[in-house]
Amino acid sequence: MRMGTPIVFLHGLGGASSIDYADLAKSLALQRRCLLIDLPGTADTPLLQDDDLSITGLAQHVVGRLQAEGLSQAIIFGHSMGGSVALSLAAGWPSMVNAVVLTESNLDPGGGTWSRSIANMSETEFAAHGYDELIAEQHRDCPSWAHTVALSSPLALHREATSLVEGTNPTWRATLYGLTCPRFYIFGDHNLPDPDADELPRHGVEVLTVNNAGHNMVYDNPKGFADTVLHCLRNLVSSHRS
Repeated sequence: MRMGTPIVFLHGLGGASSIDYADLAKSLALQRRCLLIDLPGTADTPLLQDDDLSITGLAQHVVGRLQAEGLSQAIIFGHSMGGSVALSLAAGWPSMVNAVVLTESNLDPGGGTWSRSIANMSETEFAAHGYDELIAEQHRDCPSWAHTVALSSPLALHREATSLVEGTNPTWRATLYGLTCPRFYIFGDHNLPDPDADELPRHGVEVLTVNNAGHNMVYDNPKGFADTVLHCLRNLVSSHRS
């Protein structure tokens, strides 16, 4: 029998929860309901003409999905851009968020390496040649990400990247610091040291590390990644807060 609050997985820019977190969801299936959300324009989720592809708009899309599933509260997992979506959801609909588990999520405006490279092009330029160039480059450098990028809409990628660079007010960091629910932030050890590894705990955020992993830790070290997420969930159970 499944126990505890459901967990919702939100992928990063150009990712796909239905692919990235499928194995982890299977391992959790007997313990906890898992909802793998592919954001608009990703994998099998169609991009509709009126979809708002800003980070705030994506958060509203997730809220609609949760409501359609009959969920009034969930643990929200977010990787990279998905963490920004999770925090935007928490800012607008705090009663729906039981806890947040973030993996190298964007906390401040300015984006990351991939989002800046996409946003530096115009939407037309990215669709015309930047998208294909990005996929070809990542087939060499990060094949797991290249696979899901190739399933993503260029329009969605560009607008999401632009929104990451622009940020929100209040910032995702300010939202994270202001939350009263349990909060976890996970690094891949290849990306340490990082100032936030020391700063986040000062604001009550538990920081964890996946060994032998970079940004795409779910692929770099699947077992280490799964064990770390399970640690977060066990902590929620032991504190009677899930």
